[in-house]
Amino acid sequence: MKSIRDLEKALNNTDFYNKQFDESGIAKNILFVSPQLTGKHIYKFILPYFCLLSAKVNTAITSIEKFDAESAFKSPSMKLFPKQVLWADFIVFPFVVNPLAVVSSGKESLYSQLKKINPNVKIVYHVDFNFYELSKMHPYYKIFDKKTISNVEDNIYFSDLCLVSNTELHKFLIKTITELAQTKYAGTEPSLKVGSIPVLFDTNLLLQNVDYDPNHPVIINNKKAKEASIASEQVKKSPKKNGDNSKTKKNSYGKSTKSNAKSDGGSVENTTIRDTGSSGNAKRKRGRPRTKSK
Repeated sequence: MKSIRDLEKALNNTDFYNKQFDESGIAKNILFVSPQLTGKHIYKFILPYFCLLSAKVNTAITSIEKFDAESAFKSPSMKLFPKQVLWADFIVFPFVVNPLAVVSSGKESLYSQLKKINPNVKIVYHVDFNFYELSKMHPYYKIFDKKTISNVEDNIYFSDLCLVSNTELHKFLIKTITELAQTKYAGTEPSLKVGSIPVLFDTNLLLQNVDYDPNHPVIINNKKAKEASIASEQVKKSPKKNGDNSKTKKNSYGKSTKSNAKSDGGSVENTTIRDTGSSGNAKRKRGRPRTKSK
């Protein structure tokens, strides 16, 4: 938990924040967008941010949001800059109900803006539970009305990869998407894949076909945790200056939030793009192969 708290503070350190995008993995770069401090987001976003780091994979994260039950499914006041979008091979969104995939209020959709900046980027959208079958006693029943369900369907259908956390929901969504392709989205073939990443694991089943020696466990590269800890200490020691890049402001839901240190260029913010920058693939600075930390 300390590493997560350190990371939360470190993201307000300009050098730490920008350094995330200075190196690239040989195979892929994964950008996690604004997870909240909840159990499900720790497993789906924050732990993968730490644990997937290797010579082949590099990870970055835009911010860590405080949990708010009222706005848990609404997009945070997030900013995505062209440098980040060009850097990313995958951009991973949490389960939000705001329209990300279609035109809203006359503005170009967020998905379209991202694809315009980087046509090769893959958009990943998480679905946390079966929002179609909520009982009237469920606390989220009133949130998921027909309009909201339609938004979520769009977010799923026009993403490149939809991830769920159990096999039954996986089967249900595949069936539902197949039906939607013939009705609501007739004439627009889906290009997405639906994957399942269980949060709870049966270790005996999981390791049954894995070459794993308990006496010689694989050591996870904890470079990210160490860097976050150092940057967190710097944030604690450094007094606030007039030129500090972190500014407190109100987001679209009336909550005071602290914006992250900015990268160069414009931003994609609340489905609005300020400066698209150059489209196409960014030239990457390949990092050195990382050694395992003990």
